Amino acid sequence: MTRGTHYVYAKAGEKIAVATNQKVSGTSQADLDASFKVFTPTGAQLGHDTPIQNAHGIISSRNAEIAGPKAPNGSGGTNTYTPVFYTVPSGGDGIYRVELYAKTTTGNLGPSTGSMATVNNNAATRIDAWDITVFDGDTPKSGRVYANVLNLATSALTGNGFYGIFYVQTRDGYTYKVNNNGMAGGYFSFFVNNNGFTTAPFGGGDPTYKSSMSPYVGNTAAEQAIALAASDGNNWPLNPDGTPAIPANTGTKSWFYSKDARTEDSPTGITHKMFYSMPAADLPTTANVHYSATADAPAIATSTWLKIEPLQPEVSVVEITGIEGSGSSISRKGGLINFNASEAGTVEIVIRTSDGFTGTFVERTIVAAAQQGANSIEWDGLDGNGNVLESDEYPLDVAVTLHGAEVHFPYIRY
Repeated sequence: MTRGTHYVYAKAGEKIAVATNQKVSGTSQADLDASFKVFTPTGAQLGHDTPIQNAHGIISSRNAEIAGPKAPNGSGGTNTYTPVFYTVPSGGDGIYRVELYAKTTTGNLGPSTGSMATVNNNAATRIDAWDITVFDGDTPKSGRVYANVLNLATSALTGNGFYGIFYVQTRDGYTYKVNNNGMAGGYFSFFVNNNGFTTAPFGGGDPTYKSSMSPYVGNTAAEQAIALAASDGNNWPLNPDGTPAIPANTGTKSWFYSKDARTEDSPTGITHKMFYSMPAADLPTTANVHYSATADAPAIATSTWLKIEPLQPEVSVVEITGIEGSGSSISRKGGLINFNASEAGTVEIVIRTSDGFTGTFVERTIVAAAQQGANSIEWDGLDGNGNVLESDEYPLDVAVTLHGAEVHFPYIRY
C-alpha cells in the first residue's frame, strides 16, 4: 500500500496544484503536511506558494470535484475551488512525488474510488475526492500525472463498483485505455506490470499467468497477523539459500509473489504507469524521480522512463548449449537456451527435434522472464510430457519469441 502516492512530471516555472476533500482547514505548514506533501526529484520537500487561506486545497463537494481547480490567476467556472500551488523551481524539471493523507492514520485506506454522488468530509480514514493538476501559466496541462499503485475502496456490498478509466503507459512505448467497468473490489490495491504474479519473491522467477489467493482468504486472524508481520505485504524475506523465510504457522496455503510496484524497476520486473488521461505528447523519454523507502528497498533518487517510441520486440543470437558445453546436440542432462532480448519481457521457448529425426520427443514449451540484453534460460532435459530424453544426444531446434507490450493487472483485495 501507499499513502496516496502520485507522480507528476513538471517543468521549471510550472505550478503543481493539489487538493483533496480531507485537507485540514488551516494555513500553517503543519496543516498542509497533515494533508499532502510534494517532493522534488531529489527527495527534498517542496514548499507551497504563499499566501494561502483556510479553504485552499479543499474539495468540499462532488460538484467541486467535477468542476476542478481554479487557475493560478483565480479564474474558473462555477463550483471550482482554489487548490494549493507549488511552483517548480528553475532547473527543477522532473518527476515530483505527491503524497495524499487522510485526517487520521488509523485504518487509512488512501483514496477511495471518488465516483460517488457525494463527498463525505467526515470519513477521516479515507479520501473521497482528490486532484493533482499541472498549470503552465494559467493553462492546465493534461497527461502529466500517474500512479504506480492505487489503494481504493468501494461500497461493494451496496452495489457500487469501480468505474475508473486509466491510460496505462508501458515501458516499451504502448498505451492501453483500461476501463474497470464497475468492479466490486471492496478494499483493494492494484497496479499494472509486465509479469503479474510470479513464482519467486520480489517478482523473481517466471509469470504464473493465474490468480492467487490472498493471505486474508482461508487463514485465521492470527495467521494473517503473522504473515503480514513477516513480509512487506506480498513478498517474504529470504533465507541464505534464497528460499522464502516463511514462518511455519502463517497459513501459507494463501500467498502470492509480485514485483513491489512502489520501487524502481528491476531487470525483469517492470511497473507500468497508470495515467488519469492520455499521456502528454511533450513527456520526455526519461526524467529524474525520487522513490521513498519501503521495508525492502531504501529511498533512492534515480531516473525512470516516461514516453518511449513503441519498440518492436526482437530476439537475436539464439543458441542452445549442453550442460557439458556441447553445441546443438544436447544430452539427456539438458542445457541452456542463450539469446539476446531487445527489452525486458516474457519469452516463449519452443524446443523440438530437428528435421529428419526419427526418435520420440514431444515438443516442449518453456515460458520465462527475460531481461534486456543477454539471457540464459535453463532447460532440464525433459520433453513436453515430462519424459527424459531416450538417448544420450538429440539434435534440436529452438524457437524463442519475446512478448512485447505485455501487461498484467494484479488486484489485491483485503
